[in-house]
Amino acid sequence: MQDLSHGSYVIGLPDGWTDGSVVAFYGAPGEKATPSVMVSSIAGNPSVTAAVFAKLQWEGLLEECGADNIALISEHNERIGGLDAFWRIHDLSLDDDQTLRQLQVYVMCDDGVYIVTATSASDDFEDHQSAFEDSIRAFRLVNNRERNE
Repeated sequence: MQDLSHGSYVIGLPDGWTDGSVVAFYGAPGEKATPSVMVSSIAGNPSVTAAVFAKLQWEGLLEECGADNIALISEHNERIGGLDAFWRIHDLSLDDDQTLRQLQVYVMCDDGVYIVTATSASDDFEDHQSAFEDSIRAFRLVNNRERNE
């Protein structure tokens, strides 16, 4: 058994388990959807660039959600905190005729991938976009070496 700490707590887990946390931050409730920023991590030594990883994730998203329910708005490479990152904005149509817009950023580091996902109702996205982008550009890892490309 090993103790893994995250934020303000410690949990005992079997040896060999890794932290694959999902951390969520929420804004004031919106009329259609509450804006949020979520950070998830995938442990491991990535052997691909952020752009390649993002392409693989996009293919999975298309398969899971259906190509008719997701629309690419924009995407580009950008470094975040000195690390290779890939930005994507897409719309996701839900069953209840609601459309969410997500800004997803994949940040590659030596010990894994961090996925930062900012979400709001598509109609409200422009109201939150600046705050979402500022938050993501402020993303930093503690005690991480920059990944050599």
